[in-house]
Amino acid sequence: MSGAKRNLIKKKVGRLSLVDLGFGFGLAAVLAAVFFAVPQVYAKKFLPGVWIGQVPVGAKTQAEAKAKLEKSVTALLDQGLSVEIDGKIKKVPIQQAVTSSDITPPLIEIDEAASLDNAFKYGHAFGLFRNSLQAWRAMIFRKHIEPIYQADEITIENALRKQFGAKDVLPENAHLSYADGVFKVTPEKAGQGYQYQAAIKSALAQWLNLQPAKIKLTSGEEPARINAESANKFIDDAGAIVKLAPLTLNIPEAKAVTLDAAAVGQALDVGLNKKNSLTLVFAENKMQKLIKKIQDQVDVEAKDSRFKMENGRVVEFQQGQVGKQLDVNATLANLNETIINQKKSVAQAEVKTINPISASENAQNLGITELVATGKTNFAGSPTNRRHNIANAAKLLNGLLIKPGEEFSLVAALQPIETSNGYLPELVIKGNRTIPEVGGGLCQVGTTMFRLALNSGLPILERRNHSYRVSYYEPPVGMDATIYDPKPDFRFKNDYASALLLQTRVEGNNLIFDFYGTKDGRSVTLSKPKLFNVTKPPPTQYIKTTDLKPGEKKRLERAHNGGEASFVYSVSKDGKTSAQTFASKYRAWQEVWLVGATAEEVAAES
Repeated sequence: MSGAKRNLIKKKVGRLSLVDLGFGFGLAAVLAAVFFAVPQVYAKKFLPGVWIGQVPVGAKTQAEAKAKLEKSVTALLDQGLSVEIDGKIKKVPIQQAVTSSDITPPLIEIDEAASLDNAFKYGHAFGLFRNSLQAWRAMIFRKHIEPIYQADEITIENALRKQFGAKDVLPENAHLSYADGVFKVTPEKAGQGYQYQAAIKSALAQWLNLQPAKIKLTSGEEPARINAESANKFIDDAGAIVKLAPLTLNIPEAKAVTLDAAAVGQALDVGLNKKNSLTLVFAENKMQKLIKKIQDQVDVEAKDSRFKMENGRVVEFQQGQVGKQLDVNATLANLNETIINQKKSVAQAEVKTINPISASENAQNLGITELVATGKTNFAGSPTNRRHNIANAAKLLNGLLIKPGEEFSLVAALQPIETSNGYLPELVIKGNRTIPEVGGGLCQVGTTMFRLALNSGLPILERRNHSYRVSYYEPPVGMDATIYDPKPDFRFKNDYASALLLQTRVEGNNLIFDFYGTKDGRSVTLSKPKLFNVTKPPPTQYIKTTDLKPGEKKRLERAHNGGEASFVYSVSKDGKTSAQTFASKYRAWQEVWLVGATAEEVAAES
């Protein structure tokens, strides 16, 4: 081949390579543009392929996705929990307390707004490359995002047991007994009843897909976790521990307790450790007398400092006191480790310190000089026990001091929410049963405290509205706060330079809370609440009961519309303004009647 021809071929190859290279760069640019375009095209919409549970929200606007999600959640809540039991389908309502929505939380709550926000972040919350990568993943593989929810398996199990578990028999473990220097084993007893745990997990899985839950409760034998054969293996070990007697249990700032051989033998049993393995333990249920004896020596009730305004001055009317309490679990753990594992004859009791919510302070150095704000609600029409609980809670809160920078928990301040702390039970309807529940009326306290905190211009840390509109709290709509032990709570922070003194009172049908402190020039603006997307109540519910004569009727609840409400909370201080929108969503509530029936008719619906 001549040199001229070779040069010609080289030139052609060179030109071809440049063309190919240019084409390659162009194609890469196009592909890159397409790759990065998706999150920009859907900047104001959910990415294609995004689902919340089993609800498709991809390529939808915020409003469209909200409507789609609401429809699914409403269907889930309205249909309740369908339970197949003994060949029949029964319904367990999601909202358990029909007559008193401030006593019992629903079995599950879906936070629709938070769920939408969380789903929208997918493909929108990061840089361009990561957003684009998430966008293509969603389009190709789908992205199912779990809704934001609150549910508690124990609450669900209790609801199922209360409605269906009347004949459940819990299993009894084999256990050791000791008399006349000899250990014996009492054999185990199998339990009999419905198998709840698997059914509850199935319900939660369906709810997290935002689908109405259908479960099946099957009855069966529930074996004991500790059988006689296993318990027998620990008799020799137990005998060796008895030989260490007498044992000494030292107690801080109190007289030590001595356990002789009989006391040691009677306290020992077979139990489960943290790894669920069988082990020899000092059993709490066998040591109640000893525990009570120690508690009588060491337990001291914590007392909060209480203050009041008197002639324009702050006066302490109850001095604060640090409490002490035997830590039973820690003490038993010490006994197990020191005596059983280490084979020593001396162990240490654990006593924990209980700090009061408000400690004693020099009343004149608190910076409390004037009324800061007031919160007020009306509870006209409340039944007797609800009125009592409102007054009792007001008494428990009166005089509390909230220091600068302190975060205040209303549930903590009201605990224990038990009859021992002055509360009375109310009869509420759960399913088709009338059951006494303690705590009715405390949401009146929560709502009053919410309004006091708003009027004071305080940062709200935690607040949840009721599931249903409650007449006690309106007007205005949307300014309520529900509480339940342990959650939901109502919490806020004192960001004043001075302490805030809480003064409470009941005047007729009005619950009034005042904060005294020192104003700092902040101003508060609350917009007029807006009510929208109003929904009509579902059909009237009739609940058969033996509490009335057959055929007799009694109305428990009037119907209430559902809907959404919102208001804007603005606080201006030192030239800066912060604004927060409180949005509430309420389900419609049907009219509810009790209808007298025979025991057989009630049992047929149970």
